[in-house]
Amino acid sequence: MMRVGESLSQHIDVHLGSLSLSRKAAFGQMGHNAGEFFGPHMEAVDSGNIYTGDVFGGERIQKFVPVK
Repeated sequence: MMRVGESLSQHIDVHLGSLSLSRKAAFGQMGHNAGEFFGPHMEAVDSGNIYTGDVFGGERIQKFVPVK
């Protein structure tokens, strides 16, 4: 199981395992370009893809696909 959560520092934290509270990875930084976040608010996971929603400025959704 993968869980994702937004951070006040404008990046996404990735946690693996149903009970793990330790961060396994993080990505992104503050900004308006692809891969950057300005007010990340919602995250979702589906088959390994991560979707994020920004609420400030662009009000957009981004999709991140795992690198194989």
